[in-house]
Amino acid sequence: MVLRCGGCGVERLWPPAHRQDDSTEAYRWRMVEEARWRWFAEDTYRFLVACVGEAPRSFLDVGCSTGATVGYFAERGWTARGVDRDRRAVEYGRSLGRHLTCGTLESLDEQFDVVLLSHVFEHLLDPVLFLDAARPRLSPQGYLALVTPTYRSLPGWWYGTRWNGWDPGEHEWIYSRHTIQRLLSRTGFVPVTIRQRVHRGWPEPRWWSKAFWWKRAPLIAAMRLAGLAGMADGLYVLARQR
Repeated sequence: MVLRCGGCGVERLWPPAHRQDDSTEAYRWRMVEEARWRWFAEDTYRFLVACVGEAPRSFLDVGCSTGATVGYFAERGWTARGVDRDRRAVEYGRSLGRHLTCGTLESLDEQFDVVLLSHVFEHLLDPVLFLDAARPRLSPQGYLALVTPTYRSLPGWWYGTRWNGWDPGEHEWIYSRHTIQRLLSRTGFVPVTIRQRVHRGWPEPRWWSKAFWWKRAPLIAAMRLAGLAGMADGLYVLARQR
């Protein structure tokens, strides 16, 4: 069932699944799926540029994994850096020439114009603790950017407890526009924009998916309509310090 906090309104599946340790197979899958994260990086870049402009800035990707997003932003002139606790992922990203650090946000002393958490915020057991740590890492005019799934969406309503954004055992909390705004305000941030968007730039479907495109067409159309209506399940947030 869906458990909703009576105080702040954040949601999760209950009972929670047991968290899985990252196995070698999961790590190999992550390497293969790096191409997928570059499409996420392109989508995030479009969102940020639309909000803050194309001028290159200093940029930190928290929970960067192999650094696909770091590489994408660096290719466009940004001073891009990533931090992740997974040593193997960081070493792999470094082998590709990316500026990555094995550690946490708290282990860094620098300040950045943009601090990004893309599909990371929902994994945090204590988001307040993280947001308190994020403020000193932002430059005076810096932005905090969050990309996270939201259940308060057309796909969430349609699939209910089968919605893949719950990801039990991995995702701790799922947010809505209201709950994310409330959390940011509580921790000293002012939301600049909060949007619900469809993730764009996904890889081309494999041959079998193309062969059965007619089965996917209604779902694709529904997702597009959800995006136009502001009811997609991708929550894109940009905030500044109060």
